[in-house]
Amino acid sequence: MRIRLHIYHHLKKVVNVMTIGTEKGNTIKVITTPQRMNKIVQFLVAAYEDFNSKGPTKFCKTFFRYTVRCDASENNMCEAFNGTICRARTKPLIHMLEDIRNYVMERIYSKQNLMSHDLVDDTLCSRIKKKLEKLVGFSARSVARPSVGGLFQVHEGVDAYSVCLNERTCTCKAWQLTGLPCRHAIASISFMRVDPCTYVDDVYRKFTHKKYYRLGLPPMNGERMWPKVPGEPIKPPPYRVMPGRPKKN
Repeated sequence: MRIRLHIYHHLKKVVNVMTIGTEKGNTIKVITTPQRMNKIVQFLVAAYEDFNSKGPTKFCKTFFRYTVRCDASENNMCEAFNGTICRARTKPLIHMLEDIRNYVMERIYSKQNLMSHDLVDDTLCSRIKKKLEKLVGFSARSVARPSVGGLFQVHEGVDAYSVCLNERTCTCKAWQLTGLPCRHAIASISFMRVDPCTYVDDVYRKFTHKKYYRLGLPPMNGERMWPKVPGEPIKPPPYRVMPGRPKKN
């Protein structure tokens, strides 16, 4: 929803507001697949040209690599990290980096300690379980028709999708992009009477996260024990009081 609002407010500067207001719901769908880009040209030529000028290969999910197992197209992770280090950013450079290092060191420890209490390594992470449960509910609207070799033709309304359980692919490409079975794949998996958890990528399993947090940041000595660097000490630039209210970093 946040991405939709960002795109809507940006397009308001490019094309007529009333035109976008009637088509903003469709605009978000148009930018997700190249096949639908022709639709936006028919009523929003300026928006189409503006979209292509931004380089859609860098932020449109259609062009994402399947190896990353992530469909996040927003910068929420960066904003969350910046919000965490707000206090550290008000300090001088060395002290800021030290605060960030201490925070990351403690966070890795807390995550590793949290995962170490779970003895079952093959289970899915809690958030992934909730996402999978939602997808199972959405799959009720899909009808799977089997073929040979683990292939299925899944009907959803007037649309049909080809699913391959052996290669873990679907023509909607959501399965390849995220590593989670899409609703069309889950309909096919349910037809085989198999648990959908078995088709979830290993990147979402707890033993993988234990590998991520196995190695942490080593502790460091205090500033007084740091090795001395030969040469003249670097002095800070002269402090200047700028006009106006001081900004908070």
